[in-house]
Amino acid sequence: MKEQNTPYYALINTRTRSNAYFATATYSYNGIYTLNGTFRYEGTNLLGKSRTARWLPTWNVSGAWNASDEPWFRDTFKDALSHLTLKASYSLTADAGNLSMANADMVIRARTPWRPSAAQTSETALDIISLANQDLTYEKKHELNIGADLGFLDNRINLSLDWYTRNNFDLIGVINTQGVGGQNQRFGNVAAMKSHGVEVSLSTRNIQTKDFQWTTDFIFGYNANTVTQLDTRTQMMDFISGTGFARVGYPVRALFSIPFAGLDSNGLPTFIMQDKKEVNASNYSSELQFQESEPERLEFLKYEGPTDPTINGSLGNVFSGSCMQILSSMGRIPSFSVPAASLHRFPSRLRPPYGSGSELGL
Repeated sequence: MKEQNTPYYALINTRTRSNAYFATATYSYNGIYTLNGTFRYEGTNLLGKSRTARWLPTWNVSGAWNASDEPWFRDTFKDALSHLTLKASYSLTADAGNLSMANADMVIRARTPWRPSAAQTSETALDIISLANQDLTYEKKHELNIGADLGFLDNRINLSLDWYTRNNFDLIGVINTQGVGGQNQRFGNVAAMKSHGVEVSLSTRNIQTKDFQWTTDFIFGYNANTVTQLDTRTQMMDFISGTGFARVGYPVRALFSIPFAGLDSNGLPTFIMQDKKEVNASNYSSELQFQESEPERLEFLKYEGPTDPTINGSLGNVFSGSCMQILSSMGRIPSFSVPAASLHRFPSRLRPPYGSGSELGL
C-alpha cells in the first residue's frame, strides 16, 4: 500500500469564517395593513478575496392586506367569504455554495509519491489541488411572489394561491480554462436562469361532528425554468444521458436525443447526424463523437423535454374519531411521459424506409 501510495485512511480539516449583520422592521396598522422589511449584510471566506465578491447585502420587502378585518367585509360577504388576505414580497437572496467550491486561497496538500523502494525510503510532495479564485462570488436570486389566502363558509374551505417569478444569476459551475497555472477546470459564476410557477393549496373540513371528523388536503404546483446564460461548453454525452443537462434556451435539466430515422433495408437502426446525414448502427461510431462540445455541431440533437417534472401535487384525507385516526394520501404527480398520440408511430419504425418490403418480424 505504501509503494502504490494507497492511503490507509484520510483526515482533512477545513476552516471557514463567516460574519453577518441583520436588521428587520415591521409596521402594522390595526392588524389590517402589514409591511415588513429585512436587511442582511454578510461575508464569508469561502469566496474570493475581492471585497465585491466576499461581502454581499441581501434584503426582503413584503406586505399583506388582511381584507377580512376591514369593517365593511362582514357586511359585504356575510358568511360566504369568511377570510381574505392579499400578500406580496420581493427579495434578493444569495447562497455561498459548499466547501468544495472554497478556494479563496490556493489549496495545497501533501502526499507521498510512488517509489519502488518506498518501504526503505520515502519523500513528501506538495500538490496544488486548486488555484486561488479571487472573483468567485455568491449565487444570487431575485424573486417576486404574489399570493392570496381565502376562507369560505366559516373557514371550512381554505384556499391558498401563490404565483412567483425568479431570476437566478451568478450561478456557480465548472468552466473550462486555457490551463494557466496547471488547472484545466475551475469554479466560476457561469450561468443564469429564469423560472416561474404557481402553487395552489386547498383544505376542506368535509364532516365535523362531536365524535368524527373528515378533512381533505389538496396541493398542486406548476413550475418551469429556462437557462438564459451558460459560459461553458457541454459534451454531447451530457445532453443525451438520462439525467439531462443545462443548455441555453432550455430547462436546467433538458434531455436530448440523436434523431432516429427508422430502420434501413437490413433492419439496422439509422440516425440523422449533422448536415442531415444518415448513418446506421454499423458505421455510426466513426461519425458520432460523444465528446463533441462545439455548440454549432450539436444543433442536430432533438429536444425531448425536461427530466424534472413541471407538475406535482398530492391529495390526502384524514379520518379521525374519538379513538382512531386513518390517513390516506397520494403523492407526487409526474409530468414527463410519452404522449399517447405518438404511439401510432411505433409500427412504422419496423418497416423498411423504401416501403416496398414487408414488415420485419420480431
